[in-house]
Amino acid sequence: MKTILAALILCLLALSPAHAGQKGIGQPCNSDNSTVDFDTLAQCNGSTLIKAPLMLGAVANPPYASTACDAAKAGMLQYTGGVVQYCNGSAWSTMGSSSGTGGQSMVSGWPDVIVCTDSSNNKEVLYANGMPYNSHYIYRLIANTVGDIKIIFNSDGTYYSNSGADTYDCVTSSMSISTLVANGRAFNFVNGGANGAAAMADGTAGAPGLYFSANTNTGLYRPTTDTLAIATGGTERLRVTATGSVGIGTTTPELNLHVKGIGVRLENSGSTQKWELGYHGTNDFTIFDASTNVSRLFVQATSGNVGIGTTAPNALLNVGVNGAASRQLSLGSWGDLGAGSSGSALFGGNVYYSGGG
Repeated sequence: MKTILAALILCLLALSPAHAGQKGIGQPCNSDNSTVDFDTLAQCNGSTLIKAPLMLGAVANPPYASTACDAAKAGMLQYTGGVVQYCNGSAWSTMGSSSGTGGQSMVSGWPDVIVCTDSSNNKEVLYANGMPYNSHYIYRLIANTVGDIKIIFNSDGTYYSNSGADTYDCVTSSMSISTLVANGRAFNFVNGGANGAAAMADGTAGAPGLYFSANTNTGLYRPTTDTLAIATGGTERLRVTATGSVGIGTTTPELNLHVKGIGVRLENSGSTQKWELGYHGTNDFTIFDASTNVSRLFVQATSGNVGIGTTAPNALLNVGVNGAASRQLSLGSWGDLGAGSSGSALFGGNVYYSGGG
């Protein structure tokens, strides 16, 4: 019994505020009468347990509130005005509050992402995407296959409505942005540094990694390594490969520019003139005057015959049409038509001569 009593007395002495200069919890301190004040490092077997200052309570003037945070103060905490702050080695940052998140957000006053829990207890991350849109602020599930899942907030941060998120606790509890922030469920992206780099999901043609809030199947995505693609309406329209080849209407461009489709139109912005390069029929090529709906040059795929003014050339070069009274072929200012010394000129009809000399 005497041994137990002696041990209890020794413990009480060890816990006494006056013992070995230690300060007691709940006892006033000499510096500011706060209930807990660690002026020096608390040590246990040479290891640091608590690094000053740790100020808990409504501190009117935190010890480092007006002093720049530096590497020597890294890890220090202070609590004031409903906000817990920590020194990150260069500045005081907010750990949690009822009005905002730490760091810089993409849209001032609004977190970049919020986290909700669905009915299966899965954590769902929704990104700021529509800030604002029709006077409301929208957070969307970035990648989904079940439609456009979003939660909409009023301009004051209160819950407004949702689409496809009925089972999310953010919706069932009508959580406001301030509630999400206070509960540690709202976050900001880390700044991209001097280069301003940003990353996004690869995405697909139907759900691009970068899309528009009102048009989720239109945007940019990465179909494969070192390749960029543009999709509209859920379908890929343009692709740039790793070698720099551009494909329009094809996913495998073979040259610097590869267009797969009916043709290309060139239009003069100052007039109604329109020219088209493309297919005629199945495989034939034509330069087409779309203003008058006339083919000006025609190349027959099977024979290689070229027609100017006709789409049915019967020779390697067929100029004009039969029966026309006007001149179909004129060579030089004198209107000469000649043939090589070993060649010949063949006329299927009459030859008319006009002029003298």
